[in-house]
Amino acid sequence: ENAARNGVGEVVRVTLGSIGPGTPCQGPYDLVVTNITAPVLIELAPALVRAVAPGGTLILSGVFGTWLVWGILRHGRL
Repeated sequence: ENAARNGVGEVVRVTLGSIGPGTPCQGPYDLVVTNITAPVLIELAPALVRAVAPGGTLILSGVFGTWLVWGILRHGRL
């Protein structure tokens, strides 16, 4: 609805879902946005990375999660 109001409804698809084994949202997606806690981000980090299309963007948000997962991704520990 917001995409349509902003004139990008024809080129933007918004999907609400879950990520991980057996869930319907497996990607690849140009943009993946999360807002969950650090323990869940850590658990789902490999699936989140796989869900992002090559050249895509992964935005991580949540209580303490952003910096913690950024550190894991930055140091290649996935």
